[in-house]
Amino acid sequence: MSVKNPNEAASEEPRSLRVLFPIKLNLEKLLALTLVAAGFWMIFLEPAVRSKDDKTLALAKSEYALQEYSSAMDLVKEYLGQHPSDQQALLFAGYVASKVQTHQQAIDYFDQVIPDCPEVAFQKSYGLAERYWMMNRVVKAEQYFRQAHQLNPQHLLTSRYMSELLYMQGRSWEAIPFLRTRIMQGDFIADQLRMIGSTENFVLVDDFIVDRCLEAEPGH
Repeated sequence: MSVKNPNEAASEEPRSLRVLFPIKLNLEKLLALTLVAAGFWMIFLEPAVRSKDDKTLALAKSEYALQEYSSAMDLVKEYLGQHPSDQQALLFAGYVASKVQTHQQAIDYFDQVIPDCPEVAFQKSYGLAERYWMMNRVVKAEQYFRQAHQLNPQHLLTSRYMSELLYMQGRSWEAIPFLRTRIMQGDFIADQLRMIGSTENFVLVDDFIVDRCLEAEPGH
């Protein structure tokens, strides 16, 4: 019986490892190439297969973020021409129209939104309230600010608008919950602390705003 040289036996194992190592290396290269190809698809090819309409809406949002509101308005109108019932686009269009001071157009967009969750309902109500306030239509503004407050009681701007609107009309007791929210969030001055402590003695007097509101709603 022949006995293998121990040195020869020891040299056989490294040869087998040397055969496997290139296979492992090739698999790693293949995986790396696959990941690179996937990244190339995501960065370059995937946007190319998006619809033109999707890219139009994405560009509108980019323009809005850059405060290019007129350009954003043109683009979202183009998108809605093909997708008139897109709820998120209608909501977005309402806020874009608000930025370009086309208040009635903004209201028209907001009115078309059918909320599918509380957040969308809040955004619609607040958007409508703010537009009606800017148009000096205080009855409608109050209606939608109250809706917005019910949906998000801690929203600071809603509380600010409502407290001022009610104090301006001498409805001081009704203004207390909204003023309290402002105080709890640090949005107040010394006069407002005195207002909440002596409600019956305070009314906001702003003849300019009152005259504009009466012009918009003479019978109020």
